[in-house]
Amino acid sequence: MSAKSELIKNAYVEPTILILLRQATHDIHQRLHKHPLLQPLVQQSLTKQHYILLLQAFERFYQSVEKRTSSNTLYDDFQPNSNTITHDLITLGAQINPINEQPVIVIEKSESAILGMLYVLEGSKLGGQLIAQNIKNTLGYTEKNGTAFFYGNGKQTGEQWHRFLLLLDSRCTHHSDCINSACQIFEILEQWLWLVYKRYI
Repeated sequence: MSAKSELIKNAYVEPTILILLRQATHDIHQRLHKHPLLQPLVQQSLTKQHYILLLQAFERFYQSVEKRTSSNTLYDDFQPNSNTITHDLITLGAQINPINEQPVIVIEKSESAILGMLYVLEGSKLGGQLIAQNIKNTLGYTEKNGTAFFYGNGKQTGEQWHRFLLLLDSRCTHHSDCINSACQIFEILEQWLWLVYKRYI
C-alpha cells in the first residue's frame, strides 16, 4: 500500500450514509451473491460460455445506466463505462451481443439519487478484483485479454473507493433519495439477471 493510500485509510471515518446504505442493501446484496449467473464467477467451474453471457448481460445493463449519469460532469471519475465490457467481449471473440433489450433504469434525478446508484456500481468494483483473479486462475484471462471490466482500477481500486466515499459524504444531502436509489439499482439488476438467465441459459 502506498504512503498516500495509508494516509487516506488512517484518516478515514465511515460516514453515516455509508452505514445506512450498507444496512438497507444487505439482503439484496446477499441474494445477488447467490444468483446463478453471478455465482460461477468466483468458482472453478466457470466456463468461457457462461462468462461471455454474463458480460453481455452487464453490457446491456451498463449501457442503460450510462444514460442516467453521462450528463453530470461531477462524476467524471466514477462514470460507468460499457465500452470496457464491449472491448472484453470483442477480445473474447463475441462481437455480436444476442441480448437485444436493455433494462429500464428509472430513478430520481437528484444528486443524492445519482450517488446512490454510483454507490452500487463503485462498490461492485471491490468484488471485481476477486472475480478477475478467479477468471485468471480458471480461464487464463487477464485485464489485457478479457477481464478489463472486472479488473477495473486494479491496485488503485481501494483508493478510488475511498475517494468516492468522500464525495458521497460531502454531496449527499438527502439520505432517503440515496438509499432508495441504491436499493432500486440492486433490484433492477437482480430482475435483469433473472430475465437473462431464464431466456439464455
